[in-house]
Amino acid sequence: MSAIEEIEVVGFEVVVICVKPSTESNNPQFPTFGSMEERNMCSILFNENLERRFAERGVAFISLFKYLINRNLKSKTEYYFDGVHLGQLGMPFAMKGFKKVVPVLFRANVSKFEIYFRIVIAKIFAYLKFINRKRL
Repeated sequence: MSAIEEIEVVGFEVVVICVKPSTESNNPQFPTFGSMEERNMCSILFNENLERRFAERGVAFISLFKYLINRNLKSKTEYYFDGVHLGQLGMPFAMKGFKKVVPVLFRANVSKFEIYFRIVIAKIFAYLKFINRKRL
């Protein structure tokens, strides 16, 4: 059973978020290969493949990529809080994507707290499944 099937079995709707653009890093613990632009071009191709494959399975896919790069394929680092993770300035893009693919979360009677809570719980569940797989 795939991770997606395991998540669906327990009643969660699966939403996959794209791979985010790469940023520059001089940290020797996290080496990078190629330029930021080259890595971002690879990520564009990877995301296109993911989106197509998930669409074939009927799984929602949110792409934020176009909002997070400029025309020269350089990442807009102001949307990251640590160079890797999306920060608060980038959240409106994520919420726009969620609203498009899971509109039920945005009904008038659902609070923003509940939306974030559901997203966080789903992320934790997926992470725990990933950790368990690595241990096996």
